[in-house]
Amino acid sequence: MKKPLQVNFYKKKSALRLQISNHTNYDIGCMFFTFSKAKGRSGAESGYDWEDNSITVKISFNDVLSLLSSFTYFENVQLYHEFNNCIKVVDVQFKTDNSGSVFLSVKETDNDNKKNNNISVLLTKSEVLGLVIFLRQGLVKMYNW
Repeated sequence: MKKPLQVNFYKKKSALRLQISNHTNYDIGCMFFTFSKAKGRSGAESGYDWEDNSITVKISFNDVLSLLSSFTYFENVQLYHEFNNCIKVVDVQFKTDNSGSVFLSVKETDNDNKKNNNISVLLTKSEVLGLVIFLRQGLVKMYNW
């Protein structure tokens, strides 16, 4: 089975990569959101640091439902993940100017507070629509519906 293509949202100082892991005969699939900071002053000029300055979050079924609900009802939401002494919080914040734009950010810390990283991406109204389509189609792929 072919792997689905990645969807990327590139911004000046950061980028967001969405990816689906296919359903297999033994396991359900999943989605990954990877946030990356730009190398240098601008990602358009220098690219993005996907290897050393990024945060990846595995998105669960409940996370997808929370995100879809957030985008449907224009409500802010936080997704909390803790695994192996690492805490990741994905935060959805709607801009207050009624533009439909959304700040999608992730914060990563460890229980010892030695690691602290935060990356944000501003998505336009049309990019949010693309994200909603990705999430809906991702559920179909994840569960082989």
